[in-house]
Amino acid sequence: MAPLDWRGHASLMYVSSPFAFAARRREARPVPLRARRCDARSEVLSRTMRLRRVAKAHAGVRLSADDVESDPRNGTSSASGTSSSSFGDVDRDQVATQVGQKELSRDDEPRAKGDHPERRRNHPGPAKMVFTVFRRLENIPSSEKGQHDWFVMLDRIVTDTRLTSKSCARALRLMVYFSQRSHAHASKMQEHLPKLNLRKRLDKDKFLAQLPYANDITLCNLVHAMASLDAPSARPTQKFVDAWFDAAGDLSSFSAQGLANAIWAWGKLEIPLPDSFLNSWYQGFQREISNFTPQNLSNSIYALACLGIVPDQERFLNLFVSAFKRNVNDFKPQHLANTLWAISKLGAVPQRDFVSFWFAGFDRALNNFNHTELSSIFWAFGNMAQTGYQPPSIFMKKLTSAFENDMSRARGRELAAVMWALGQLDLKPEMRFLDAWMRAFRRNIGTANSQALTNVIWALSKLELRPAADFVAAWKERYMSCDDQTGAGLSSALYALARLSITPEVRFLEFWYRSMIPCLPSADGHTLSQSMYAFGRLDIVPAEEFLTQWLGFFELKLEHVNQQDLSLSLWALARLDIRPDEVFLNKWTEAFVRQAALEEPLEEVEAMVTWACEKMVMSVPEFPERPGEEPRTIRGQQNASVANSDTV
Repeated sequence: MAPLDWRGHASLMYVSSPFAFAARRREARPVPLRARRCDARSEVLSRTMRLRRVAKAHAGVRLSADDVESDPRNGTSSASGTSSSSFGDVDRDQVATQVGQKELSRDDEPRAKGDHPERRRNHPGPAKMVFTVFRRLENIPSSEKGQHDWFVMLDRIVTDTRLTSKSCARALRLMVYFSQRSHAHASKMQEHLPKLNLRKRLDKDKFLAQLPYANDITLCNLVHAMASLDAPSARPTQKFVDAWFDAAGDLSSFSAQGLANAIWAWGKLEIPLPDSFLNSWYQGFQREISNFTPQNLSNSIYALACLGIVPDQERFLNLFVSAFKRNVNDFKPQHLANTLWAISKLGAVPQRDFVSFWFAGFDRALNNFNHTELSSIFWAFGNMAQTGYQPPSIFMKKLTSAFENDMSRARGRELAAVMWALGQLDLKPEMRFLDAWMRAFRRNIGTANSQALTNVIWALSKLELRPAADFVAAWKERYMSCDDQTGAGLSSALYALARLSITPEVRFLEFWYRSMIPCLPSADGHTLSQSMYAFGRLDIVPAEEFLTQWLGFFELKLEHVNQQDLSLSLWALARLDIRPDEVFLNKWTEAFVRQAALEEPLEEVEAMVTWACEKMVMSVPEFPERPGEEPRTIRGQQNASVANSDTV
């Protein structure tokens, strides 16, 4: 047998030799971290040298030997001679001006003390520093010291001159998260927002020039955060709004979430939408309708309602109703409440099939509604009552019972909305519910504004529920402390007190005059007639300054006043023994005859007008005959019960 030749079988030698195993293990070991870092640095150095050569080539600078020999990827130094012959000599200062001093720096140049190439390479750049700050901002602190440090880091981001649209959107979102942490955090954010001067920073041309290059997520996050902060100092300027709409374009790249967030933000900000944007949004809605979640659907119709935009039937409403029916089991209580509120806000009467699906969703989630959502539902049905829609009594019992269980956490505006809705529905609550409501509103009356206070006293007068004296005193004190009065609200408040036979004190009347007289020029005919009718029911002659201005402005608006308001105003003047001049009375008669011919005559109106004309010793206007009735004679003076009857 021939001897085995090991020279041709290297693999057998490795297998048979114990030293071979150690060699193979050494080859299989990973490259040490230090070696990998050296390779990475060599790669960066090589890339830097190439960029330096390109910069010098564009600037016309002769290449040096170091530019070629120091590049690890360059083969020999002979290339430096051939390359340098093609460039002319240029002054180094001139080149530094053209391509920047950073690209022309040399490692052999003198550096500042402590400056080392390794430290410069390992030092974090601006992008890494911003990323680190954002990671720290994600931890919302609770302590006062932590919040101070948090705002210091936030200021570093917002005040940076290199602020990008993406970084700004992320910073704004973190501000929203901070505000949502607690009421104390929200107050702290509202206090700090004016110091950031966001409106001015986001209005600069350098920042606005980035918007066309921002993606749909960044654009949506910007406006969504501004709307969520809900502060005047975070409200966008018109220049930013125009730039945003231009950057959004036709919304072809917007997802369902982006479409919903964008229109919700503009609706929350109550900024009108351009027609081009609205048409593009409808097209995007049709394209992405299958991807719209229940929250996206409710936010979309909520935004349209806030903007007062009646949605297109074909491009939105039909698709919305179909999607609502299909996904009603996935609608959360907030989505159901917002959807109903929006439909009511738009003044639309809901279809029967839509209402049946909504009631089914309400029954499924009945135990999960909170006081805010229930008050929105109350308001929605109260507003629908003006169109003649009345919800089932069984449903109203469930709704009232659910709100009573969570009434202790309701605020003043929510309690006022519930009582206003009951007044609109002409639904008098049970005594147990009413007592609980009175205690809750008295406890939270400091959170109610003037409109909420007016709605409360109006609803109590409508339901003929006279409150206790301590409640009325607390109501008056809070009402006089509000500084957001309107002419319609002042008129309705005085009218409600008159219906409840509550005579206001001199201090309240003085406040009422000071607030109402500046509102007279912009008040409509109904507001003016209602205020004078209230004085008539209270049997209080108004102050001379108010009366003089009232007569002048009411005379100017007689042509736009209906016959009921005309009759109420004349009745009040007659009861207070105030007889205007003949010019006013002639214009009143002409306006009443014209309105009586256009509107259906009312028996109560005829009685009040006849009584007032006879008391003022003026001719009674002729009333048109009702169809199908024999000619009627004008009745004489009415008794006090008719004159004092409530006809509003």
